[in-house]
Amino acid sequence: MKTTIEAYSFTVRKKRDKEPISFSDYPDIYQLLTHGSMKFIKYIDKNITGDVPAEKMTVRIPPKGHSHSDAERYLCGIIETGHYGKEYEAVDKDNPKDEEKKIYLGKSKAIMIPFFYYIHIPRKGNKALMILERTENNGIFPLMRSILISFFNFHFGVEEGYTIDRGNIILGSYLKKLSDGKYNSLSLSANSVPTDIAERYFGVLDSEDFTLELTLKFRKNIGETKEKKIKSMIDSGNYLFESSDLSDIFEESTKRVTSTIGTGKNAKTRTLYLDDEKKNLIRPYYEIEVEENAKGFADYNSIKEVTKQFIKDNTDFKVFE
Repeated sequence: MKTTIEAYSFTVRKKRDKEPISFSDYPDIYQLLTHGSMKFIKYIDKNITGDVPAEKMTVRIPPKGHSHSDAERYLCGIIETGHYGKEYEAVDKDNPKDEEKKIYLGKSKAIMIPFFYYIHIPRKGNKALMILERTENNGIFPLMRSILISFFNFHFGVEEGYTIDRGNIILGSYLKKLSDGKYNSLSLSANSVPTDIAERYFGVLDSEDFTLELTLKFRKNIGETKEKKIKSMIDSGNYLFESSDLSDIFEESTKRVTSTIGTGKNAKTRTLYLDDEKKNLIRPYYEIEVEENAKGFADYNSIKEVTKQFIKDNTDFKVFE
């Protein structure tokens, strides 16, 4: 079966500090997460199990499906969680009108779903790696962030006010796939407009009152030759306008394309930001092939090994060694 993982870098810092802590400092964050009576999974089991009001989710740790490696400095496992606050009806798939087979779930009930997590803490530096499974198009980063902040505040003192900052990990190989994919549209977004142009075209509106967006949608079946010319034009950056007003408006704009990668049922359309400083807006989602367990979810041992191999196969992760 196929499942999706998302990859993030993250740092830990005190709220009042601008700089994150170094993982070479004492105490060793990895040891704190993996050893002792209040290591990560035991802390969750004793202190987080049940309602997490900030996320409107309930959490539990299954008795099996947890690993760590002191040599490789990673921990991974399964967190089971589900949202509550809505009423659900579980019905028979073949006869949804059968009242006798219907199960009613009230607002206080949550459908528990297993999510795989993987955390790697390097021996030095301040950026750690977090890989999380997405299940049924749902992710758990907000929940994991809340749990980790609670964990660090428990160990270091809530008065220190620890927080976690994240960054998307966009693999070079993934960017190449997007760049090589079929471009569907080009969008230019101008967050500000020169005052003289705003006055000339938009009258009473000030330049700060609005943004402008221009989208070029490329028709299907335009042919390989034109498609190559479009990509060359976009990649060169020389695709603005002879009109000086339009050039002035969109010269500093945010530039992005939608690109389709894969074909047939495997085709997926993603957004590619062309400005380096906007790359972090690209969603860091990656599809992997894993074995399925008896419940229809990813088998723990399979997703663990596939994730470890995924890290080894992509040199972008070497910064965390």
